[in-house]
Amino acid sequence: MSVNVEVLCELIREKPVSSDIAAVNRAEDRMKRYLESEGLLCTMEEIGGRHVLFASTTPGKVPDYLLNAHIDVVPGEDALFVPRIENGILYARGADDCLGSSMVAAETLIALKGKVSCGAIFTADEEIGGSTTAGMVKLGYGAKKCILVIDAKYDKLAYCQKGILAVELIVRSKTGGGHASYPWEFDNPIERLAEGFVRLRSGWNNPTKDAQWSDSMTPCVFRAGRVHNQIPDSASMTLNIRYVNAEDRDKILARIRETIGCDELHLLESCGPAYTDLEAPEVKRLLAVMRKHFGREIPLAHMNGATDARHFMESNVPVAMIGVKGSGEHSPREYVHLDSLDFVSKYLQDYLLG
Repeated sequence: MSVNVEVLCELIREKPVSSDIAAVNRAEDRMKRYLESEGLLCTMEEIGGRHVLFASTTPGKVPDYLLNAHIDVVPGEDALFVPRIENGILYARGADDCLGSSMVAAETLIALKGKVSCGAIFTADEEIGGSTTAGMVKLGYGAKKCILVIDAKYDKLAYCQKGILAVELIVRSKTGGGHASYPWEFDNPIERLAEGFVRLRSGWNNPTKDAQWSDSMTPCVFRAGRVHNQIPDSASMTLNIRYVNAEDRDKILARIRETIGCDELHLLESCGPAYTDLEAPEVKRLLAVMRKHFGREIPLAHMNGATDARHFMESNVPVAMIGVKGSGEHSPREYVHLDSLDFVSKYLQDYLLG
């Protein structure tokens, strides 16, 4: 069975941007109608107003195997939600991240109906933290043998990803704001925050393209002031930290607070690194199946970004990350090779059939 490109294009046209709950819900509902029409067992949970679909070949919340992909996408111009196919390549927002992968999960379930105990969770807010994934785990959804997150690179098996710390730092003026023509009269929070960040950055060895597996620190938001002739009374900066070792979390936060000398530190998002055991029999078997289908050794990958895998780490089964052949995720040139969707579904079927 080939992946249903018509349904994939319908999902894209729904424009299921994470912040638009109604649009994501429509896409979730469309997937549910499709899978029910193919004879799958479907349950639609509601978490924080968001529809989250669980589909399965067998009754219950915990099948032997669980697939995961997310329905929500990042924002983009309207034109990006008009699918365009050229030479077997689909160009559109969500084609690679992650609606193409969602269709792989869907078609794999359809092909395995009546043959294997397998389910899939189609989550609704992965791009903004994945609370619906955590919610589904809390509701008891999981797997007995293995969980596969379809949200990584096509020809690799990812077995770990960095943790996240999103931190807002606030520096307040000791004197309050004042007229910009009297800088000697006022404590300027912009200067103190900028100087603190320079100290932090100068002592932080960020990863490089050739050596990526270490802690990274990136400033993403800076807010201060309202007009050009007034020293503000406060300044804030948001840092995005990606870290490798779970035990370093509190040390990193303490280092930031002490080095910058901020008045307030707010933790906006936090999740630990995710690792899976490469010696687990299910992971070894998956690698063997991938080698057979690709006809070569399969590279093992670390992920700098985060996927829903982080929310499954307490499931006590191996969690591995795979993907479809595409690129340009989060960019205007996002695309996916349609034949890769069938290819990934076929090797998944081979693996899941045991």
